[in-house]
Amino acid sequence: MTDFRPQRPRLFVFVRHLLVVLLVLLVAGGVTACLVPIQEYVSASGSVRPRQEVPLHSLVDAVVLERPVEDGDEVQAGQSLMVLDDLPVRSQLAAQEDSLALKRADLAVSQRALERLRVAPLPDSYRFTGLELERARSRLASAEESLSRQQSLFDKGLASDQDLTDAKAAVALATIDLRMAERRDELVKAGMAETILEEAEAATGRIQAEVEVLQNQVSRTRELLSRFRIDAPVGGRVVMVTKKKGEPVTRGELVAEVAVDEERHVYLSPVAGRVVQVAKEQGDAVKQGELVAAVAAGEERHTFRSPIAGQVVQVAKRQGEPVAKGELVAEVASGQDRRVFLRVAERDIFKVRPGQPVHLYSSVFPYRQYGIAEGEVYLVEKWAGTSLSGATVTGPSYEVRAYINKAPYVLPLGSTVQGEILVGKKEIWRILLGMD
Repeated sequence: MTDFRPQRPRLFVFVRHLLVVLLVLLVAGGVTACLVPIQEYVSASGSVRPRQEVPLHSLVDAVVLERPVEDGDEVQAGQSLMVLDDLPVRSQLAAQEDSLALKRADLAVSQRALERLRVAPLPDSYRFTGLELERARSRLASAEESLSRQQSLFDKGLASDQDLTDAKAAVALATIDLRMAERRDELVKAGMAETILEEAEAATGRIQAEVEVLQNQVSRTRELLSRFRIDAPVGGRVVMVTKKKGEPVTRGELVAEVAVDEERHVYLSPVAGRVVQVAKEQGDAVKQGELVAAVAAGEERHTFRSPIAGQVVQVAKRQGEPVAKGELVAEVASGQDRRVFLRVAERDIFKVRPGQPVHLYSSVFPYRQYGIAEGEVYLVEKWAGTSLSGATVTGPSYEVRAYINKAPYVLPLGSTVQGEILVGKKEIWRILLGMD
């Protein structure tokens, strides 16, 4: 039977088959792509901080009297960061110093009288020596009982060191009084003139003991007075000062943080010659004693080795280039030892864990040209807080801290960074279906 249907051109059939094949490949590729996992990042923003910071806490309850520095200021070791109102303690010290001066005057009088008695002891009339002896013994027993009670309370943490010291001083004074009473009783019984001299010596010793007690009180008050001035323990930069003038501070409260100074070393060519070796590139980490570069002039060769562990922040000359005497060749800084404080939104914080890598972007250098800085998360705060100034994260957020392990340039302290924390991988189909 003859088929009278029109025959389709071969080209049409070929195109149709080709389209079918392409459609199948497209569907297969799409399915495959949906099954391929992609890296998932959590965005964060924050600032660069030094890895070594010295926190300073108030040792007293007081009010801020002076605040001579601001956040970001450079300070030297021993420079004043904050002065607290110490007027009550100064008044107490003045009263103690007055008492000490009077007691020293009494001691001088007693010592002069003792010297006269040593030349010619004068007999005095002593009455009721037995009664005085019993009273002295009673006072010593009471003082020893009080000392035992204070020692027990001190061991339990219920009494201060001052209370225990005062109790010991009371026992010492009561012992001296008992010795004086005993010697007076012996004098009455034995009638020995030497006892009069010993009594004067004991009285002078008692005043001397009182002077020492007052001296200890003055020394403690002066030491307390020194706590009202908060100084920088090291040279560096002020990270923050938490209190303003007139605001109260409590004992143990954080009042300031100081970042330890960054150490820098520059290498200037000692001769006019040529750079014969560049062992490190800009941004490379360098170990202490490791070779950075070398220059030569004829047979004379000079090598530059890093005296610190840090990072090469500048390479001014390339290998083979000429260099003049005194011209900069390279620079090394300890600034590699830094970290970043990032803020992560509440909705993403459950994905972040210590040990996760972080990619860091900074306006300090163009990352498309030099690459990105890399770090690693070491701490995830458990409590939400407010976002940093200028941070892109809004609403409740959590602080995430990461060490900077590699950077093309040393990131300046306080500079802002954008971070991407690699938190895992997930398939595209889960994203398309809204399952992630």
